[in-house]
Amino acid sequence: MASDNDIVSYKCKNADLLTHFNTIPNMLKKLGFLIMHIYRLFAFAMLPALLLVSSLFVVVTTSDHAHAKLEVCNETDLQRDIAIGYKTDGNWTSEGWWKLDVGECKSVIKEELTSTFYYYRAVHKGKEFDPGKFAFCTQSDVFTIVGDEDCDNRGYDKSFFRELKLAKGTLGFRLTLNNDNVYDEGRPTAEAQPAPKPAPKPAPAPQIAAPGTHGEPYTIVGIFRGCNTNSGPYLCLFESDGWRYAVGDDGRTPSFLINELSNLQINNSYQIEGDIISYGDITADVTVRRYSEVALSEEQKLMNSLVGDWRSVSDPKDVMRFTSDFRKWDEYDGDFQGEGEVSFTKVCDDPTVLVSDEYLIQINDANSPEDIYCYGIIDVTDDNLVLMFLPRGNFLEYEKYTAPN
Repeated sequence: MASDNDIVSYKCKNADLLTHFNTIPNMLKKLGFLIMHIYRLFAFAMLPALLLVSSLFVVVTTSDHAHAKLEVCNETDLQRDIAIGYKTDGNWTSEGWWKLDVGECKSVIKEELTSTFYYYRAVHKGKEFDPGKFAFCTQSDVFTIVGDEDCDNRGYDKSFFRELKLAKGTLGFRLTLNNDNVYDEGRPTAEAQPAPKPAPKPAPAPQIAAPGTHGEPYTIVGIFRGCNTNSGPYLCLFESDGWRYAVGDDGRTPSFLINELSNLQINNSYQIEGDIISYGDITADVTVRRYSEVALSEEQKLMNSLVGDWRSVSDPKDVMRFTSDFRKWDEYDGDFQGEGEVSFTKVCDDPTVLVSDEYLIQINDANSPEDIYCYGIIDVTDDNLVLMFLPRGNFLEYEKYTAPN
C-alpha cells in the first residue's frame, strides 16, 4: 500500500504536469501570431511581383484576343499574291490582293471568324497555283466582289480557290502557305480550269413487262435445271409437276434476269412468275418476271436431284421418272408398268435392309403399299444416276433421258 508521502509526491508531480500542459495553448497562440506576422511581411514584400504577374496575365489575354482573325503567312520560296473568299450576310464575297513576301504574315480578316469554311488563292507569275473546285470572281486590281456567279458578264475573271475548313467555334486562325498547299514545282502557269462535270445520272432501271403482256400469266414452284450454254437458242429450264418451263433469251425476258437465272443453284426450288408464250406436250415456252428461292429440306433437295426421266444403261427400254411431288413412274418400251410413293429414310421398312448412315430411297408400290423397295444412292449428277438395290446389293446405272415429244 502507498504511504501518505507517496500520495503527496504523486499529487505534486501531477500538478506540475498539468501546469505544463496548460502552457501549451499560450505557446501555440504565440506561434500563430509569429506565422501571421511573417506572412504579412512576405505579402507586402511580394506585392510588386504579384502586380507584375497580374499585368502579364492581362497582356496575354489581350494578345490572345488579338489573334481572333484570319492571318496568312508565306513560307513558300516565292512572293505570293493572296485572295480570299468567304460568306457574309448570306452572300459569297471575294477579296484581294495582299502581297506577301517570303516569310511575311498579314491579317486578311481582322474580326473574329464566324464561318467554318474559308477559301484562298495564292499565286505567283510563272508558277501554277494548285486550285480546288470552288470558283469566285476576281480581277487583276485590288477588289472586293460580292457574289460568285456570272463573273464574265459582270466584267470579272472566274478563278478557283482552295478550301480551308476550320473547327467549329474557331475565332482566329493562322494559315501557313507552303509549297505543298500552293503549287506543284515545275508546272507552267495555267488558266483556271472549268468546274468538273457532274457525274452522269444512273441508267433507268430496266422495264419489266406487266403480267399478260406475252401470254397467260403463271406462277409455279419449280426445280431449276440450269441454262443451255451450247450453240443454239439460249434457254434456262425449270421443272414442275412433270412440265418443263423454258425461258428463252429472246428479249421478252429482260437480259439482266437471264443473267441472274444462269447463276442460280441447280436442283434448288424457286418460285417463278411470268407469262406462258406457248405450250408443247410437256414443255412450255415462258417469260420470267420475277423469281425467289424456296427453302428446302434435305429430303426435298434429294428429291430435286432425282426429278426427271432416267433410262437404264443396261436396258434402254427400261425408263423410270421421278416427279417433285415424291412420285416414281415406271415404263418399259413405252408402256406404263406402275407407280410408287417416294420417301427418304435411314431405316427402311424392309427388315432385311440394315440401318444406314446415309439417306436411302424407299418406294411404296401405289397398288400394293405392302410391297416396299429400298435403294442406296451411290451417285447422282445432272446426267447420271447409280443406285444399289437392297438388300441384294446389285448396282443399277441410269442416264438422264429426254423423251421425244
